[in-house]
Amino acid sequence: MELLKVIYIGRHGQREPTEVPEAYKQDWPNKGELTLKGAEGQYTKGTQMRTKYSEFFKLLQDSPKYIFCRTSDFGRNVDSAHYFLSGLFNLPFVFPITAGEEKFKVIRKYGNRLSKLACDVLYRSYFVTSSPAFASLYSSMHKAAEEKKEYFTELEPVVHKLKSTYGLNSVVMDYRGFFHLNDFLECYKANDKPLPKEFTEADIKATSAMPYFTLYNITLAHETIRRVYNHYLFKELIKVINEPSRPFFYYFSGHYITMFAFLLGLGYVLPELTNYNTGITIEVYKGTKGRFINIEYDEKNINKLLFPELSSDYIPIEVLLEAMQKEKFKSDDEYKLYSGNKEFDYDRDFEESEIFN
Repeated sequence: MELLKVIYIGRHGQREPTEVPEAYKQDWPNKGELTLKGAEGQYTKGTQMRTKYSEFFKLLQDSPKYIFCRTSDFGRNVDSAHYFLSGLFNLPFVFPITAGEEKFKVIRKYGNRLSKLACDVLYRSYFVTSSPAFASLYSSMHKAAEEKKEYFTELEPVVHKLKSTYGLNSVVMDYRGFFHLNDFLECYKANDKPLPKEFTEADIKATSAMPYFTLYNITLAHETIRRVYNHYLFKELIKVINEPSRPFFYYFSGHYITMFAFLLGLGYVLPELTNYNTGITIEVYKGTKGRFINIEYDEKNINKLLFPELSSDYIPIEVLLEAMQKEKFKSDDEYKLYSGNKEFDYDRDFEESEIFN
């Protein structure tokens, strides 16, 4: 079969914690930003992608007409896109990136507008600016989950210990507080930094189930909430996959919520949170009996995990497109009703970009 398109949806590289207690800010001066290890990981990922699809990239000739980048406007994603593309095209690795236009040159060359993307912008603000309908729905689910006291009892010893050393306030006793706590500890490990003396690996392990529980059982447990993340991404991917006239490489730099919601929308529940530098690869092939899809997550084929009823190793294009169509809202207006994200304009930010021209 002939490879027509490669779509890669990746999580950014290792970063600093998104919330840092005052006593530890000397360890993390750039809250939430990409670290050296994260930059190296993204550069390596780009290099690996170039090697894996070497024959395909010869066909594309590194032309902006055939290669398209899309990224969230969060700093760690912009930087990840820069390093991924640098590795993809064998450009020099320089850390940190030069400020100003040089920082964005390699990204803008490939059609990215650096605008907030609908599929992850709500998550970053924890819905505080979302529509009343959506905020009410999320709050009711959050309250119901808290009333079950899931994990809270077994984590009380950890909370008692960490309150005295970490200066935590009462927010640690809700799911989001634990989410930030685990993220803070995990970032030491992810970036090969020794934990402060008052913390142990056991503290990381004790809090590790909470972020997954928050993501799966609260945030994405409701179909409407999940669709808020998936609507515009699925809408764009349907158009990308259907575009018949030319081959191209499409790259999206997102967050773990992007991949988790994407796979859950197709019926596959990830057993754990995604690691840094992981991604979903969608290959579009043309065969004698039509077009077919191959999907990999973290370099592993997941076609039959997504569609267990498959009679072949590949997914017929119609099967994937139908599943994506069902996951979208019926219209952009319905999306805006729930999300409150009325500033995002698909026609302006997506349709006018070079990928469809």
